[in-house]
Amino acid sequence: MELIPYNSISPEGADEVGKSLNVLLANYQLYQKNLMKMLWSRRLKGFLDLHQKINRIYQLSHFNIHQIAEKVMALGEEPSVHVQSTLLPAIVKIQTLQKVEHFEEAVYQVIHMTNQLLEEVKDVFVIAAEYEEKQTMIMMQHLAHQLSMTIAVFTGVRLAHMN
Repeated sequence: MELIPYNSISPEGADEVGKSLNVLLANYQLYQKNLMKMLWSRRLKGFLDLHQKINRIYQLSHFNIHQIAEKVMALGEEPSVHVQSTLLPAIVKIQTLQKVEHFEEAVYQVIHMTNQLLEEVKDVFVIAAEYEEKQTMIMMQHLAHQLSMTIAVFTGVRLAHMN
């Protein structure tokens, strides 16, 4: 029995799109790990609104990680489960946070990390468009919208806290 290529994408295209999705997956995993640290920070517990917003994007990140991993597998790649063992640190943009203890720092880090993730989403979109992989392009459009909204919400939180 002959296997039909996923979505009629060339093997080279599936490989390139899969690799770019794996980089996004690795960054998303670090993003989620950093959000978890913020959720568990005792010093940030006093800010209920911030805690709820971080919890919401943490839950969304869990869903998005699963969706990206499914797409990687559909393209014939192995999803990166452990960032350190799979990818070189040079291609992972999001850095592991050590400690976040202040409201302003937490909000800044969420905005900064989300912006880095948005850049990765754009990179995947460009590669998917090059190989005309429409399903990945649609997924990246959805993620870009979601991440842009997160940046807008946390920018609003930051501005409200300044006043």
